Amino acid sequence: MLSVLAGGRADKLCLDQKVDLDKVKVFYMENDGGFPLTSRVHPELIKAQQEFVKRFSSVHKVRIFSRI
Repeated sequence: MLSVLAGGRADKLCLDQKVDLDKVKVFYMENDGGFPLTSRVHPELIKAQQEFVKRFSSVHKVRIFSRI
């Protein structure tokens, strides 16, 4: 999909190169900190995200940076 969005410049993104997941840094936020015009993040979604990050970091030995 990113290739389609990039159009003629997709080759500059190196989308066909393999990614070594052991060298990836993962940045994530469990929620946006609260805003009156948006819904709160459901606790089950936060739990699922935490579980994914835990398993992903354990399997690929990536560095995880969280902002809660």
